[in-house]
Amino acid sequence: SIKKSSLNFYCIMSGIFALTIIAAICLFVAVIIISYGNSMTDLYTGDFHITYNNNSPARVGNAASFCIGGVIETIVLSAIIASAAKMFLTISRNGLPFTEKTVSYIRRISVLCLINALLPSLSITIADIIFNTADHFTFNIDFGYVAVFLILAAVGKIVSYGAMLQQESDETL
Repeated sequence: SIKKSSLNFYCIMSGIFALTIIAAICLFVAVIIISYGNSMTDLYTGDFHITYNNNSPARVGNAASFCIGGVIETIVLSAIIASAAKMFLTISRNGLPFTEKTVSYIRRISVLCLINALLPSLSITIADIIFNTADHFTFNIDFGYVAVFLILAAVGKIVSYGAMLQQESDETL
């Protein structure tokens, strides 16, 4: 029963992983289109401005910044989904959820959630600096991902304890 349900979760996660890769590619293409729309150089100051469809450089820079943040978030989310899919495949093959391999996957997913809480906002701030579009810089933390990190860290400890009990049970038999 656990093998079959884990295999089903693996199939679902693989499909979601494929969709996130497609989304990352689409966002990357959007960044390229926005960043290299119509480039023009100011003849008086020599400053380089990026414009697209007569939009101001600031609006295009902000759009590019958010696209870059979206690409990074989608890439990290793809890594989370790939790790979850591998974890379910491992559980499906072994038939045991309480193994050190499962613990390592849960820890990896929790760290990736923490990275996803911080990195997209940081990348948007850096892109704003590069595109020179912000008057002030903000750094946001996605507390939803922080909460998932804390929950998965606790689940990782529980599964680690379960793996230790499973190993003791196997050794006594």
